[in-house]
Amino acid sequence: MADSGTPAPPDPTPAVGRPRAAGRGRVLALVVLLAAATGAVTLPTWVSGTGTSPVSGAETVTVSGSAAAPGVVGAALVLLAAVAAVALVGRVGRWVVAGAMVLAGALVVAGGIGTLTGAESVAATAVAARTGVGALTGPATTSVWPVVAVVVGVLVLAGTVVLLRASSSWGAPSRRHDRAPGAPGRRDDATDRRAAAPHDHAVGPTGGAPATPAAPAPAPDGHLDWDALTRGDDPSQPS
Repeated sequence: MADSGTPAPPDPTPAVGRPRAAGRGRVLALVVLLAAATGAVTLPTWVSGTGTSPVSGAETVTVSGSAAAPGVVGAALVLLAAVAAVALVGRVGRWVVAGAMVLAGALVVAGGIGTLTGAESVAATAVAARTGVGALTGPATTSVWPVVAVVVGVLVLAGTVVLLRASSSWGAPSRRHDRAPGAPGRRDDATDRRAAAPHDHAVGPTGGAPATPAAPAPAPDGHLDWDALTRGDDPSQPS
């Protein structure tokens, strides 16, 4: 009789898969957060400048991050695509995703630094588009958001390292929905060949030997029909 006070040993199988799933989920959440931060940093004003319009006089023009550094918007889209790719690809594919994330982080850093160092050019372009005159009447000013973009780009690069370190313990993508050979609903090549093969023999009415095909009826003879009509008989009636 078994001792009811002795607890059963825990099953180690769920404990092995649970940390891997949790680690994968945390990394995916990190990449989603980085993609959201990259996209959000392009929304505020990065650069502002003042120009003169022949019609309305002095005008102040503001330039958002998406207009000052369009590459940062593309980097956010790359990071969003990386979220879906990391959940589907294997080990080699994750290295490709990591390379794309490095490129995205570099674009964000370059966009922020380029705006900080070229604020005058960015503002002059915006003023020319607004007033038709590409000359600024004062110095261009930059907000704190290009600096934030540089920080976000560095975080994306750091997140790539986290992805590579964490994914080294992940398994292959799940194939739980693949049907095994011979499973219900699966047709293998042999079954398809048997279904496509023509039936060479017809089965008799009793399910026994193959039925013998009936001989074709003889073709009607026109001369015999004329002879019957000459005698006054109906050739359509059986003799």
